[in-house]
Amino acid sequence: MELLRYSEKGVLFMKILEKAFTLAEVILVIAIVGVVAILTIANATNEGDEAERVAQLRRTQHILEQAMAQAIDEKGAIRYWQRVDDTKIQAIHDNFIKKMKLSRDCEMTGTQCWKDGDIRANENTGYMKAILSNGASIAVLDDYNMSIYVDVNGPNKGNSTIGVDIFQFVVRDVIYGGSIKAAGFDLETTAEFRQECGNDRSYCTAWVIKNGNMDYLKCLDELSWTGENGKTICP
Repeated sequence: MELLRYSEKGVLFMKILEKAFTLAEVILVIAIVGVVAILTIANATNEGDEAERVAQLRRTQHILEQAMAQAIDEKGAIRYWQRVDDTKIQAIHDNFIKKMKLSRDCEMTGTQCWKDGDIRANENTGYMKAILSNGASIAVLDDYNMSIYVDVNGPNKGNSTIGVDIFQFVVRDVIYGGSIKAAGFDLETTAEFRQECGNDRSYCTAWVIKNGNMDYLKCLDELSWTGENGKTICP
């Protein structure tokens, strides 16, 4: 009888032990599912954020193009904008930037229109800066191509990184008028695109406008500018 009682206790102990292992396994499975869920949500969030940056860039491009067309219609080609008693950059501000709906106009002073630490706009007084009504920041420089930098997140959000949330446009045909072009629009071959976009991501802007993604951040060497015999998205 004594032996039987010990045997019954042993069976009971084993059943409890089996339940304990089952509970441990359940906890492990729950933990794994939780990690996978977190990674999935993070990935989906990143992809959603990228899609919004692409959409914001395209919206801002449209705003720039409309303002440029209106300025040229009213003032003629950009080469005629500078007045005798004015500077070219001030003329760009008055004739072009002020044609856009702004939430803040910083001109060449202050850092409220551009993220602190970005020397292109905050430490170079040659830039005219403003925040558009859609929340994007712009910084316009009177250089050879009249460079226009766009921070799609504005001054208070994001990392302010070229090719991630800062993108460049240039103005061409200033003698005969002026047209807004995404930097990198003239990279006619895949080799040129990979080299220039890889070296200076400001030249990736045209890729974002054309293909609607920033996959050059993930698999630049696998992408094709034309899409022929290559990819416009990462596998």
